[in-house]
Amino acid sequence: LKCEKSASTPWEEHPHDEFLLVVEGQTTVVLKKDGEELTLIGKKGDVLFVPGSSWHRQDTQGPVALLYITDKSGTQHTAKTPA
Repeated sequence: LKCEKSASTPWEEHPHDEFLLVVEGQTTVVLKKDGEELTLIGKKGDVLFVPGSSWHRQDTQGPVALLYITDKSGTQHTAKTPA
């Protein structure tokens, strides 16, 4: 995925683990699991891990290039913050 400007994604959840490689730029991933929020910041060269069945969303800061590695089957999306 390549994004030329800052952007945010809706919340999503899928049953499989996800790895996110930051190829260029910076991104923030917010995880929600067991009612707690955890913020991960990834910069060029970092690999972020999102456990399966964890609601998460992403905010990019400026131009960014990302490589996602996951099985997207069973993915759910919501615009509302999950419980």
